[in-house]
Amino acid sequence: YEINGQNYTAIREFNKNNCKVFDKEGNDITALFNKDKMRGSEIGIEQLEIDEETFINSIFVSQKNVEVDDSGRKSVIQKLTNMIQSGDETISYDKAKQKLQKKLLDEIGSDRTQNKPLNVTMREINLLEDKKANLVRNREKQMVILEKEKELDVKLANTTNDLEKTSKVLEIKDRYFNLLRERENDYEIAVKIAEKEYKKRIEIIDSTTGSIGQALLVSKVADMINEDKDMDEIINTIEKLKNELVFYGALHTLENAIKGGRINAIAGKIIGALNLKAIIHIADGLVKPIDKARGDKNSINKVIDYIKDNMDKTSKTKLAIGHANCPEKALKIKEVLENHHKFEEVHIMEVGPSMGVYTSEGAVLVAVI
Repeated sequence: YEINGQNYTAIREFNKNNCKVFDKEGNDITALFNKDKMRGSEIGIEQLEIDEETFINSIFVSQKNVEVDDSGRKSVIQKLTNMIQSGDETISYDKAKQKLQKKLLDEIGSDRTQNKPLNVTMREINLLEDKKANLVRNREKQMVILEKEKELDVKLANTTNDLEKTSKVLEIKDRYFNLLRERENDYEIAVKIAEKEYKKRIEIIDSTTGSIGQALLVSKVADMINEDKDMDEIINTIEKLKNELVFYGALHTLENAIKGGRINAIAGKIIGALNLKAIIHIADGLVKPIDKARGDKNSINKVIDYIKDNMDKTSKTKLAIGHANCPEKALKIKEVLENHHKFEEVHIMEVGPSMGVYTSEGAVLVAVI
């Protein structure tokens, strides 16, 4: 045999369980290899690099031109295959695999069988999975229902509060209208007595405004009386002017509005902390906050802008400015508006106590007809 380009000859003496190695010149070189006391020379381990067990489990069939026939070759190949696959030359891996597969199919089943244990187990698993999915869905639905119940509870509580508030409002409304009816009856009686006593016609006009707005309407009535206008003309004129009246204001503080319950206390404190001033619009018998501005200067400028933007709806003949103990603000507004338009009359006055209760000190009101 040849290894690494060198030729060797190995001779084994089976009787003596001995092996010798010669080089190509016939020299005995056995002594060059390790020798074990039990196994003898370890030529195979050193030159072939395989141990005894590996060698034994291999096959060497070329000795003095001896050949293995086809059946023997197949047997050897089969045994080698068995050794490689199963570790035992008598056990065929493929046959064992086939038998196991058949046993598995017969006793356990597959996805193609019907009533084998595997099929029964899979059906039970599928049923359990369906039950689990239903439980999850039901749980989710339950959570949604619970959330809706909470929402409904909150709405119910709010509705209950609203109903209580509404009931109180209706109760106050009933009292108010009862008082109005009593007052109307008293008033009608007073009007009839006055007409009978003074032999004059008496008419009532709802101004739908107050303070300086009402003052401008009264001023117009006085002008028309001085001009000898008849009552019907005066009434028609005032009914027209009260709808054309332009009336805005700026509140320096919301203190009285908070105390009166017109503005939430927390919101009022936040607005105060930010130095915001409320801009109000007076019309149709209502005082409504419509805007806000930071600081007195900006709030006055906004009121002036609202007056300028809307005064073309009126005849622009009379200007009234009301203030709550802040005449300097009123004079500033008067100066700016007179530079913008020439009014026939300009009145500056302090607001009355009714309006002052709402506006608080530092407020300014501006009206034009």
